[in-house]
Amino acid sequence: EERGDAPPAEEHAPESGEAAAPAGEAATEAEAEAEAGEEEPQQEPPSVRQTDGRIRVTLPTQWAVSEARSYRLHDPTGIVVDVPGGMASRAAQWIDTSHDRVRSVRVLERDDGVRFIIYLNDQTVPRYRVGYGRNGVTVDILGPDPRHAAS
Repeated sequence: EERGDAPPAEEHAPESGEAAAPAGEAATEAEAEAEAGEEEPQQEPPSVRQTDGRIRVTLPTQWAVSEARSYRLHDPTGIVVDVPGGMASRAAQWIDTSHDRVRSVRVLERDDGVRFIIYLNDQTVPRYRVGYGRNGVTVDILGPDPRHAAS
């Protein structure tokens, strides 16, 4: 179900030959988790659903989100979304998604907010778009499954 809060969005396309994250950004799972502190407070878990050729990962928060920063994770493949300004009630948890392309979501507490790490089964990070609003963050994974794309 679509939410009517029309979140702003930023879209990311994979760059050919991209091997490392831009300067100052974590490129491995260990670095991404090391940058985030861990703690625990409870809300809806992240969810994954497929519609109209895209996969929507919903990352709920207990506060209105006015900004979010994202980047690709290369080892393992995934998308990191940092959301400033609040505490996660599901911090330091793994959420299995039971989806063939989205393996799991990790929620980590940080000093300045929350880090969501979306782990993918894809070999490369596909194009994606991040939106946010009063109920949290959405990540739309765009395009066909690269494992089944013609070469």
